[in-house]
Amino acid sequence: MIMHNSSLFQTRHFDGIFSLTLPSRFSLNEALILQQMLRQIFQGDLFIQKIVLDFNKTTFLDGFGVLELAKMLNIARQKGIEFIVRNVSPSIGVVLSITGLEFFLSMEV
Repeated sequence: MIMHNSSLFQTRHFDGIFSLTLPSRFSLNEALILQQMLRQIFQGDLFIQKIVLDFNKTTFLDGFGVLELAKMLNIARQKGIEFIVRNVSPSIGVVLSITGLEFFLSMEV
């Protein structure tokens, strides 16, 4: 099991599942940090079958966050990795709906 805790993201890797808890705000700065983290993970030697993003703490998502989610989803699909979002609040769900991203994401409660 690999765990990484930063001031913004809490991550966990166990048995092929990479779980990541998003911060309360997911905008440009957070998206850039996440982009770097995931680039390292995708290029590394970790065995990953599934990525789970937990929105439990997230109350704000802007266009940069949505764009990063779309990029991550695309990369995961290219690599054959299942991509799941969970604990999406109604306000974040509205953003995903307006952008159309909800149709491409697997969502869990």
